[in-house]
Amino acid sequence: LLTIPVIEEERWSRPLAVISCTLAPVFIGCIFLVHCNEAKVSTNKVLEISGSIGILLGAVAFCSTENAKPPQRFLWFWLAGGFFMSIVWFYIVADQLVVCLEMLGSIFHINPTILGLTVLAWGNSIGDLVADIALACSGRNGVKIVVAGCYAGPLFNTVIGLGLSLAVACWSSYPEPLMISDDDGSLFFIIGFLVAGLAWALIMI
Repeated sequence: LLTIPVIEEERWSRPLAVISCTLAPVFIGCIFLVHCNEAKVSTNKVLEISGSIGILLGAVAFCSTENAKPPQRFLWFWLAGGFFMSIVWFYIVADQLVVCLEMLGSIFHINPTILGLTVLAWGNSIGDLVADIALACSGRNGVKIVVAGCYAGPLFNTVIGLGLSLAVACWSSYPEPLMISDDDGSLFFIIGFLVAGLAWALIMI
């Protein structure tokens, strides 16, 4: 609530919107310092820049909004800001989840690849499972949407999510090539699960 602006009519709060616009850049600056500061940029410089941007956005939000109703002009700006900050929060939660899984793998001596293919993958699919069941029970058109979504969703994640991640990783290691090592044989587990999943989907279809 302090970093994601809410512009719904029944939940609108001008002070909260101004606070979220002010704190969102500072929050992003702190995340940059903790996770992405490979160039060792000065902490004071990052906080000064993010704080200045936050104060500017907060002032604009204060001057362009009303207490009674959410903003009607430049609605795309508010929606884009909320969407971007939601992605930032997803990034933080996913990063901490991976850290917790790595910790459990270290404690119980389980290969991180196995945890990713089982615990993380199954947990990540629970939301899709609930949505797919609800849509499939709604009728014939719902079933078509579910079957299409079961393949379109993972395909989009692979092409966009994995593609962009690899592109950023290659860009970070440039001019050196990005090397993906298989010291522990984990790629064989990944390929095995992929082949089994595709075979099972072929049989069911």
